[in-house]
Amino acid sequence: MDQISNENLTAAEVVSGMNTTIQSIFDSYPPDDDSVYDSVNTQLLLVQDGLTTGNNETYFDAFYNVYGLVTTTIYQTFGLESPGSAFEQPAANATAGADGFSDLESDFNVMAIIFIYFFVAAGVTLILMGVLNILTLPHSCFTKKAIRHPGVWVRMGAFFIVGAPLAAIAALVNLDAGANLVLSVWLLPLVVFCLLIVLVVQYIKLPDRMRKSDEKD
Repeated sequence: MDQISNENLTAAEVVSGMNTTIQSIFDSYPPDDDSVYDSVNTQLLLVQDGLTTGNNETYFDAFYNVYGLVTTTIYQTFGLESPGSAFEQPAANATAGADGFSDLESDFNVMAIIFIYFFVAAGVTLILMGVLNILTLPHSCFTKKAIRHPGVWVRMGAFFIVGAPLAAIAALVNLDAGANLVLSVWLLPLVVFCLLIVLVVQYIKLPDRMRKSDEKD
């Protein structure tokens, strides 16, 4: 990083350093398609041209494409590939492979959909479990005295109180908070913790009338 930030470096030296780094990445995560190497080399030449001529638009566009190509290649190594990747286009459209940032954006869109489905499914599942829990109670449990008992509200309401916010987390998908959550280790533990809360709450003591009804059933 100290070398790249050195203003005395020429455009060719900067691109050479980038190319060395990229090749080391490809050694660990080799692309499935050999055309990726040509696409990266083409974009690196555009980066050099942009730096040499001072054309910031050319430089940034090419840099983002290089970043997209390299990152998408890493994703593909782990099987995280969006449908219709530019790397899979027919040879006649081979130039599309140069647009690595579009591939990366497609991958992000797929992960965003998974993020939304994951939390919506977890939250709605809890809510449906709460509804089923209420529907399976015997009629004798719905007396005024039993319904007014705080233990009933807490036990039955836990499914909705925890499930609704859990499903609402899906709204963070386009915010920094959502991105931080995806990259953190708390994605799965958060859902497990919510399920644990609901499970523990179910051990709250019910009114005697309801407990006797359960025993009879």
